[in-house]
Amino acid sequence: MASPPVLTPTGTTGFNREMWIDTIEAPTYQRTEHLNTIKVFPGKILNLGRVRKAARATGTTLAQGADGDGLTASDITGTPITITPVGRYIMVEWSANERAQVEIDLGPEAAGNIEQGMAETLDTASLANATSLTQSMSQASVDPAMWRQAVGRLMANTNGAFAPGESTMIRAVFTPTQYPNIMAIDEFTHADVRGDSENPLVKGIFTKGGGVNARFSTVVTQDANGWHNPLYVESTFIVGWNERTKAFQEQTELLHRIVVFANMGTSVLHDLRGIDLRSTASGL
Repeated sequence: MASPPVLTPTGTTGFNREMWIDTIEAPTYQRTEHLNTIKVFPGKILNLGRVRKAARATGTTLAQGADGDGLTASDITGTPITITPVGRYIMVEWSANERAQVEIDLGPEAAGNIEQGMAETLDTASLANATSLTQSMSQASVDPAMWRQAVGRLMANTNGAFAPGESTMIRAVFTPTQYPNIMAIDEFTHADVRGDSENPLVKGIFTKGGGVNARFSTVVTQDANGWHNPLYVESTFIVGWNERTKAFQEQTELLHRIVVFANMGTSVLHDLRGIDLRSTASGL
C-alpha cells in the first residue's frame, strides 16, 4: 500500500500564499551638491542669457613734474558670457489597466522617484562645467600638498579677493573615490588646523576645514583625463532658469503619464575663480 503523499511547497502551489509589502522601495539618487552653491541669474534667461563683465584696471604713476593732462584711460570692458538654456525631462507612463489592477497609486510613487532623478540630472550638468576651467591641476590622488597648493592658487588667481575664512566660502566638490585621501588632510580632520572647536573625529564632521567647505558627489564629471573635482567660489559658475523643476500628471485616452521638466542653462562665469582638480586614480 502506497504511503500518503508528503505535502511540500513545490507540490502544493495551489495552497501557498504570497505576502507583499504594501509600499515600493525607492532607488537612491545623488543629492544636489553643486547647483545650489553657485550664482543664480536674476530672472529668466529666455533663449539666451548674457552677463556683462568688467575687466581689471591698473594704476599708472604720475610723474612729479606732470601737469595731469593727457592721461591714459583704462578700458574696463570685459568679455560678456552667455548662458544657453536646455530643457530636460523624465517621464513615466502606465495604462488604465495597470492603474486598475494595482492597489498602489503610481502617481505619487513615480513623482517622488523621478523628481530625485531630475535633481541628479541637473547637478550632473552643472558639475560638467568644471571641465571648462582653464586653471587645472592633475595627479593620481588629491593629497595635502595638492590641496594646499590649489587653495593658494585660488587666492593668487583672484588677487586676494577670496581666501579661506573670508565671508565668501570657498567650496570643493569631490568624487567619493577621493574620500580616503581627503581624510588624510589635516585641515579637515584636525580641529586645531580646521580653525574651530569641533572635534571632527568624534562628531563625524569633517567636510568644513581650513575655511573651505568640501562636499562629495557621485556625478562629478569623469572622462579620459580623470575626475574633474571643482574648487571654486560661488561666482565661478552661474545658472539661469527659465523653468525650475516641475512635475505634472496627465491622461490621454487611457494612458496615464507623469513628467518632470526643467529648463535651465549653466556656464562658467569667472574662470579664474575656480580650479579643476583632476584625480586619475580611485582610492576605493
